[in-house]
Formats: sequence, C-alpha cells, structure tokens
Amino acid sequence: MPEEKEFRIGDLQAGFVEPAPRGPATVDEGLFPTLAAWLELPPPARRERTDELAARARTETRPEVQAALQAAVRLLSQIPLKDGGVR
Repeated sequence: MPEEKEFRIGDLQAGFVEPAPRGPATVDEGLFPTLAAWLELPPPARRERTDELAARARTETRPEVQAALQAAVRLLSQIPLKDGGVR
C-alpha cells in the first residue's frame, strides 16, 4: 500500500480563492414585499411586532398555526440587522 501524504491545513488553504467582497444585500420588494417592509421598520416597531407575534403564538389553540407563528418569530429574530434592531 502506498504511503499517504501527511495532511496539513495550509495545503487546503493554499487552494482557496478569496471570495469577492459583497455589497449591502437588499431584498427585492417585488418578490418579497412583506420581508422588505419588515426590514424598513424602525427597531422599536420591529420589536413590538415580534412581541405581538410571540403573544399570538402563545394564545393560539391550533397546533399548526402556533408552530407557524413560532417559526416566524424565530426566523425574524435571526435576521441580522445593522441598525441595532431586534436580535
């Protein structure tokens, strides 16, 4: 059996191409109007809306609706915001 070459992290890194710098990502209002409107809200309004969704999820009796609302709250709270908004 031939001897295998020793694995070194530097060997892998030498082959990587550095990605091109990205500009600020924007949301297409035509495709995602609700998300675009959400991102345009000021931080206090986003926080209030998130709290309202969470409260509605807690009071919802239908499991599928409750799960959907909880998923929406989780997703919306994970969107990185550069303005110090909800996180």
